Amino acid sequence: MPWQMSLSLQTDLEALRVARKMVASVVRTLAAPEDTAAQVEVAVGEALANARVHAYQDGVGPLEILLTYDGTDLTISVHDSGRVVTPLPERVPVAVNTGAVRRRGLYLIGQLMDRTEISRVGPEGGTRLRMTKRLRP
Repeated sequence: MPWQMSLSLQTDLEALRVARKMVASVVRTLAAPEDTAAQVEVAVGEALANARVHAYQDGVGPLEILLTYDGTDLTISVHDSGRVVTPLPERVPVAVNTGAVRRRGLYLIGQLMDRTEISRVGPEGGTRLRMTKRLRP
């Protein structure tokens, strides 16, 4: 049976750690393999860290996480309301640019998840990262 769950938090480091662990726990509760839970935990951790660093310049600001499960795929959307400090890539990188200091987190997320999309939210700023992981064949 499909369901949805949301979590509102601040980008405080402890809150980010708890949120990352909570999402991994959801994956485990859905009886996914442990390596899948670990992959999702790392990807979500990167997404949350990106929101803190880029949207709030390593400060604290609001963040929304939405989990949607359709019986097969778990989709995790991370939405910040912060200002845009770096240009948004057209798509998640599929290769590491060894000369680039940034974008390695997005590359890692893209490798760990089955689908990843990044988009701007509204004219005032904010970014949404939507990640999907298949939990059942």
